[in-house]
Amino acid sequence: MLKDGAFLGPLELLDGRWVVGDAARAGTHWVELRPDGLHQHEPDSEGRLVPWSRIVTGVWITWGKQSWNANSRGRYTVKGMVA
Repeated sequence: MLKDGAFLGPLELLDGRWVVGDAARAGTHWVELRPDGLHQHEPDSEGRLVPWSRIVTGVWITWGKQSWNANSRGRYTVKGMVA
């Protein structure tokens, strides 16, 4: 444990599931990455699911100085701006 948090460990593939933490050892905390969100596993508990919508908010894609969702006169492509 750290002073203000916990270190779960590396991201690894275990039995076809992506996990962060020591999922192979009993009695530990670890997180499973699922299509519907993060499933937090805890000792002596069923754990809980945190949906991606609660984690991934406000994601913006930018290309140079302008955002893709900004009102601009053209659209950006891989080769440049289309009028």
